[in-house]
Amino acid sequence: MSIDDNCIDPEVGRLLFRWAVVHGPKQGTPQDPVLIEHLERCIACQGSVRQWTRQSKATELMSEAQRVISGNFAPGERVDEKSKENGEKFLFRSSVENPSTGLLIRVAADGKITEVSVTDRASFDLL
Repeated sequence: MSIDDNCIDPEVGRLLFRWAVVHGPKQGTPQDPVLIEHLERCIACQGSVRQWTRQSKATELMSEAQRVISGNFAPGERVDEKSKENGEKFLFRSSVENPSTGLLIRVAADGKITEVSVTDRASFDLL
């Protein structure tokens, strides 16, 4: 991930990139007027910012899944597990704020994470 060569102001483009990676998944749109103006004017960054945010969110989810699988739980966290006959496991880490939603982690028989998503408790219960 990096800024596009066609960015109209690479210095501001780098700031926008940092915002997208760090804050984009949580905030959705930048609050800084300089970043907003740049995003309105720079076609290259308009096309990139969604990709940067998505990739950052995917990385964040994978890191969280690895933390859960390693057994490193925060106080109050609850992790439920379901195993299938083929050795595949599904883990559901409930959100502390809202126990009806959480992180669903699918783990292959060889221990590799094959899927990570945010979902509701009912979807996990149906597995």
